[in-house]
Amino acid sequence: MYRFYLLSSVCILVLSAITEDYLILVLLTCIVSAIIFLNKLGKGFFMRELIYLHAVFTCLFMPLLGYLYYNTQNPLALLWFRYMPVEQGTYFSTVLPSVLLFGIGLLMPSRNYNFDDTAFINDRIAAIKKGLQAVPSLFVMVLFGISMIAYFTRSFLPEALQQVIYYLFLAFFTAVLYVMYHEKIRTKWIFYTLAVVFVVWDTLRGGMFTFPVYMGALVLMFLIGDKPVKLHIKVVLISLSLFAIIFMQFFKLSYRNEVWRGTTEAASADAVDKALAGSIKAMGNDDLIDAAFPLYYRMNQGFNVGLTIKHIPAVKPFANGEELFIVFSSAFVPRLFWPDKPRAGGHYNMERYAGYIIKGFSTNVGPIGEAYGNFGKIGGAIYMFFFGLFLRWAYFVVLKRSFKLPLLLLWIPVLFFQITYVMETDSLQAFNFFLKGIVFVWIMYRLFPRLFGVVH
Repeated sequence: MYRFYLLSSVCILVLSAITEDYLILVLLTCIVSAIIFLNKLGKGFFMRELIYLHAVFTCLFMPLLGYLYYNTQNPLALLWFRYMPVEQGTYFSTVLPSVLLFGIGLLMPSRNYNFDDTAFINDRIAAIKKGLQAVPSLFVMVLFGISMIAYFTRSFLPEALQQVIYYLFLAFFTAVLYVMYHEKIRTKWIFYTLAVVFVVWDTLRGGMFTFPVYMGALVLMFLIGDKPVKLHIKVVLISLSLFAIIFMQFFKLSYRNEVWRGTTEAASADAVDKALAGSIKAMGNDDLIDAAFPLYYRMNQGFNVGLTIKHIPAVKPFANGEELFIVFSSAFVPRLFWPDKPRAGGHYNMERYAGYIIKGFSTNVGPIGEAYGNFGKIGGAIYMFFFGLFLRWAYFVVLKRSFKLPLLLLWIPVLFFQITYVMETDSLQAFNFFLKGIVFVWIMYRLFPRLFGVVH
């Protein structure tokens, strides 16, 4: 399948050099990414395919909708200033090669192992079940409890400890996977019910749907990774997932409006009822273009990339890698010794690369925006290829290590959660999250080896 992707990407790159019909080129890229993702379902872990599909959807497909429908002729796009800030040819000639090269690096197979295919997953799941025999069920329950304590106490702790506590909270989803494969835990339904109730409650309380969407995808990866899925089932599954994501976006907007108006309390039945009614009404709107605007607003990462292309080099010069060097260096130096080191997040990047100072909300230029802001069109595309290689390497390190420590695979949600939607964040956040996650899991292993099935 990688050969199919590589050949398709090369053909699209060649076509982009001889034609400016980006409608066809972007749709071809979307179709190829969808085929790769559908093919992977039920044939192993689909994390890399999910990351690439997300990149294509947010940086190519959604911006295409912007040029076709949410342009300066659309009242909502004008009102909220969400029409694409640069010309179509300028945007896609910059971003299309970056996305394609990112995929080439990310999806490149290993030369020595058939990582994350069906045979590998079957073998690893058998090893996981065997390894869990050495893990007392009490340990799993304690991990559940500690992760809940971490969730409720995180905001009261000093900033230096909050990151560690955050990883402890993410271990909640690792505990769910432990329960899934632990043969000695008979009352699995109790843990599953608690997990679902907690995720729904947290989502409603905060109005954020990142956890159920992206963490849900990682858990689903384990559920169907070793199970053959017929094509029509895959299509139904993807269609239902898309419907759920679209519905959640409408629900999120309606729910936030109800809560922020102050007429209802967060997570109250009244707020949920009104948000559900608003969501159903929006999805039944005859004017689908206007009804889908909230989804476009939320999922169009290309808008921020377009702001970067407009800002650099017209207002500020290319950074020529200096910003990225400082950013990656900061990951290895504790804030105690570098108090003003860069923070992962969009505030600095949006000001430096896009010329916008954001307050009261979070957004970012993404790795593609960083790549262009530092190296321009060609250099940025090359950077994205190597960035894809880095994510591939990080993923393969964990898979390879699982030959000696099978239960390490169950910590994938802790190590890769924020990387699944990396196109919405930045290079530092992806690098930081994985590096600190590895350190956290290593500390857990050293302190509690039994939790990893190791009995000395």
